Amino acid sequence: MHLSLLSLLIAAFALSMQSAIAAPAPDFALPKGVLPVVAVYVAKGPPDSCGPGCDRWIAVEGKMDAGAAARLRKILKTQKTPNLPLFLHSPGGDVRQGIAMGRLLREHKATARVGRTIVKECGVEGQADTACLKHKQSGRELEAELVEASAFCNSSCAYMLLGATTREIAPEVTVGVHSARVTINYSGGRTPPKAVREEAASRAIARLDRDLVQYVGTMGVDRSLLDLIKTVKFEQMHALKRDELIRFGIDKREFVETRWRFTDRGRVSYIDKVVQERDVNERQGFRTLRWRLGCTYAPNMRIDYFRSNGRESLASAVIRFGADRKIVLAATPDGGVRGARVADATLDQLKTASQLSLMEVPSDTKALPRETILSTDGLARAAEQLLTACRA
Repeated sequence: MHLSLLSLLIAAFALSMQSAIAAPAPDFALPKGVLPVVAVYVAKGPPDSCGPGCDRWIAVEGKMDAGAAARLRKILKTQKTPNLPLFLHSPGGDVRQGIAMGRLLREHKATARVGRTIVKECGVEGQADTACLKHKQSGRELEAELVEASAFCNSSCAYMLLGATTREIAPEVTVGVHSARVTINYSGGRTPPKAVREEAASRAIARLDRDLVQYVGTMGVDRSLLDLIKTVKFEQMHALKRDELIRFGIDKREFVETRWRFTDRGRVSYIDKVVQERDVNERQGFRTLRWRLGCTYAPNMRIDYFRSNGRESLASAVIRFGADRKIVLAATPDGGVRGARVADATLDQLKTASQLSLMEVPSDTKALPRETILSTDGLARAAEQLLTACRA
């Protein structure tokens, strides 16, 4: 085919990038509870629900469609309260939209995190229903709660996240990346020749690669992230590990912790907290620590301590708070989980603690004890909710 005609045909094709949701996902169907288009809205939660002194945030959720950036621009332009953090929950979608939204975040010097916004009007199971989508597109401020567990920002959402001036990735969320796929849309009664289609796809991918290199560099992220992305097939998804988040400059914190959170499951209620910190026994590794304090009936309360990379056997593990108060966590045979009974009075004392300390003493007498300082952010409110639930 003549080159000029080939170029005209290629120029007429539209480029759209699509996102894989899981690895692999038949027909790339949306996961349950995910909106088919991006909704951007302001949410309001309980005191300190989005951080100390923060009870309002901008939610960005759903599959990134062609109008996603325009919706974000409108919210940012009309928002009267400056510097509201954004919480993202999206499987991805149009890569160009993800980049455009990232540029908007940088323009507004935004703080972005990953988290699910649960709008109370919709109920937990109705977050992706048509009626709920209308609420989220109404422009009203919606009463909601934030949930980090199982939240994700994948594919083009990850590119949006890179645009934020401050990026904070919690221990329980997923930031997933994979190679993009080019879809060539064309009109007419006949399918273009294979050579035309291949040339169009090749040019589109090359153009996108150039744009991504420029964009990632501008956002202060190490361009080796793109080398990793190229190794992940479109049908798969790679969840970035903590050491990768640090290495690529996405979130450079080596100690990350959630606030204390209350969860009510009817017959079982609990509060919990999760920490990720560098593992001193692993040069490149991180370990995850979790505490769960719950009850099945009062006063039968118990605190359990779980740790990943728990190969190190412990002689003891103690939580200290206040001047002389402590909870001694009993050892288990495998050394992986330690727990203790907790009385009502102890939980009342925990509510007033300004700081908690976990002291771990290895069984190996040659190894040094390890102390981890824990924030009490959210503890007072969560403990009061747990006491109320357990006593009921």
